[in-house]
Amino acid sequence: MKRVFIATIIFVGLVRLTQATQADDTTITIASQTPGVTPFISQLTLTTDDTSAFKTIQFTVAPKAGSVTRPLSGTYSTEYLTGRGYLNAATGEIFLPVYGLYDGYDNTVTLTYRFLDGSSKQDSTVITTATFSDPCGYKSPTVLQARTDDMKLSYDFIMVDNACSFFSPAVIDTDGALRWVGPGNYYQIVATFFDNAFYQANGSSLVRFELDGTVTQLHDYSDIGVNWLHHNIDRGKYGLILDTDTDTQFESVNVEIDALGNVLKIWNMGDIISAAMIAGGDDPTQFVHPSPIDWFHNNGVAYNRADDSLVISSRENFVICIDYETSAIKWILGDPTKHWHDFPSLAQYAITLPPGSLPQIGQHSPSFTYDQRILVMDNGFHSLYQMPQGKIALIPVRANMRSTWWQEQLLRFGITRITRPFLVRSVAAPMKMGH
Repeated sequence: MKRVFIATIIFVGLVRLTQATQADDTTITIASQTPGVTPFISQLTLTTDDTSAFKTIQFTVAPKAGSVTRPLSGTYSTEYLTGRGYLNAATGEIFLPVYGLYDGYDNTVTLTYRFLDGSSKQDSTVITTATFSDPCGYKSPTVLQARTDDMKLSYDFIMVDNACSFFSPAVIDTDGALRWVGPGNYYQIVATFFDNAFYQANGSSLVRFELDGTVTQLHDYSDIGVNWLHHNIDRGKYGLILDTDTDTQFESVNVEIDALGNVLKIWNMGDIISAAMIAGGDDPTQFVHPSPIDWFHNNGVAYNRADDSLVISSRENFVICIDYETSAIKWILGDPTKHWHDFPSLAQYAITLPPGSLPQIGQHSPSFTYDQRILVMDNGFHSLYQMPQGKIALIPVRANMRSTWWQEQLLRFGITRITRPFLVRSVAAPMKMGH
């Protein structure tokens, strides 16, 4: 009996050892918290006895009572934390930025620690934030229609470009609450969200804001002749496409860059259109002009992966589609009473409108939906420089690209993937926050 009893004790001890997890064995404590560069950001300092056991750390900010947004959360890998200098294996300290907090509020924040062996555990804390002085009025909106539980959206946060303060851009949630602002000193109304960061224009330069408020000056494009970044920063094939003014061209040159700001490709629409006009027997000096003449007025670009093309909005003239690699013109859609249609070299690319329909007039911000619809915001305003300047049409335009007539027009230019209605309307771009 004595031998059996000893064996039983050894067996139970082995079972307890094999059931222990890294979550059980690792001690981690929330040591302190420090306000961030804005009230919407805070930094937690964690201490642990083993930094090597962690896989990820996630924070989750609980919504306010009555909110219909989902909880905002961000997940950091240990590789990311180490690369940013936020994890110190020697001291066991981990610096954890928490963003998307409500200002002037006691925020409940849950931390989820996930370990390499698949185990996990949680802790929570309350982060009390200062009140943000809002110069733009975001915190006191006029609510035309409040969101309710019955309204299901695929997103909860919206980036807002602004030039009303030095805290551009801003992020609001779908309750209308302000949840993030730029770290300060930038107000140009040209920005986007990409690669888990905000990209902000600053004259001829591009600046990157991390969600934790860190600011990185990426590149000054004056080294390639750019003197201003304007209108939009859009998604490209590999990175972002900038709308630029150069020393020789006004609002008619686009530049694709990677996440670090390095130049990947340049499209000079003055050169592209001039080449097409010369090839077609027309004189480009009657249409294309040097800076500071606003002959093109580029205000947005959309990359279409379906056929490897760029759709570029020229508010003065048309929406023009070019091949991404060769820059060859594929098609043009615009008002045929405008000046561009006077040139046979350009008119040959025109998609003729079906009877009873109207073209877009003063379009902005083209984009593609998942099912190959083209969306633009059309202010219905005619050309300001080019003459004839076209019509004014302050009404929505809808062209049914599924019709046989439209299919024939599209096939003239080798377009086979745009099979849904063409819509001209204003759209808002949802964004996702998190690492």
